Amino acid sequence: MFLVENYNDLGYQAYNVGGNDLADGLDFVTQLETSAHFPFISANITRTGETQPVFKPYVILSEGRRKFGIIGVCSKPTYAIEGCTVSDPVEALSIYIKEIENSVDFVIVMAATNDADEAEILSAGLPIDLLLRSNTYRYTRSLAGESEIPVARVGNIGKYVGWIQMTIRNKNMPLKDVSKLKSQIDYAQKRLDSFKASAGDKSLEEYYADRSNLLNIIHSLQQHQAQLQAEIETIENPIDFGLIPLDKDIADDPVVLQQVETHKKKYGITGPLERIAH
Repeated sequence: MFLVENYNDLGYQAYNVGGNDLADGLDFVTQLETSAHFPFISANITRTGETQPVFKPYVILSEGRRKFGIIGVCSKPTYAIEGCTVSDPVEALSIYIKEIENSVDFVIVMAATNDADEAEILSAGLPIDLLLRSNTYRYTRSLAGESEIPVARVGNIGKYVGWIQMTIRNKNMPLKDVSKLKSQIDYAQKRLDSFKASAGDKSLEEYYADRSNLLNIIHSLQQHQAQLQAEIETIENPIDFGLIPLDKDIADDPVVLQQVETHKKKYGITGPLERIAH
């Protein structure tokens, strides 16, 4: 209940039910949903003996002139859940992507899966534009990978919050990751900044005029930056991804902090407060 209340405050638009959420039983999760101001989704969780999903299999969100279909799936838990069945995520995606693909501009899959199921999803040839992966300790600093489908992972220990920004100019073209290109631009800029720090008020050309080897490195970095930026500008639907470390530089939200204290008192929790109020 505490987490759902905070998700409400954060403005969640959908929550994908994962296998670990079912540890206390399906009824516990459905009861939590009654307090949510957003839908719980899952395309492959059903009650035993039934075929229709317990939760909405997807939501369709409109942003500007575009429509995004968000479908949720999870992997089968390693433990038995009474009265509940978790079907194959690829089979469920095949059904519901077909149901919505003509009604949306882009299909986004929220996948609380293991590595094997993620690989199956990525290799299934489904028209997926973006996969948001949870239930993994891994995190990625770019969306580029072995698959043509962009994949975002932020890890499962609460160390990072991920952000995604996309510019859509042509809905008939795929999203293309530019985060790796931008990381290379940033790296080149850091190196250039170190040269500028040494140069002080002088221009790079003036300060390094008698050190041709360093000046060649500077010119190479500048040229590489320009080439990368030119490549980005040719991409019709760029999508960028990054991670925000939830470290001590991020101040605790006073409202959430008070909710944490109230929750601790309610359940008799003592001891130092962990930094979970970001």
